[in-house]
Amino acid sequence: QAYIENGGDRDIPAAAIENGTRRDQRVITGTIESLPALVEKAALKSPTLIIIGHVVNLHNNLAWYKGDETEDQVPKGHMSIKADKIS
Repeated sequence: QAYIENGGDRDIPAAAIENGTRRDQRVITGTIESLPALVEKAALKSPTLIIIGHVVNLHNNLAWYKGDETEDQVPKGHMSIKADKIS
């Protein structure tokens, strides 16, 4: 909030990742202005990583897990985990 109050861009992309790389991972994306309400609505808990900046726009391109792989579709040496996305 202080960032926005001091003239920061309220539309800069932001994301919150709860339990990153774990079976119960969740990813929330929005803007720096909307993210606090989205995180509260989703009731994210620790550990949660916050990412701010245009790199968040690459989320769909770089997503290493989409949540719909079956065991035989997961590349050897990788884990299949369940993730939810709220955006």
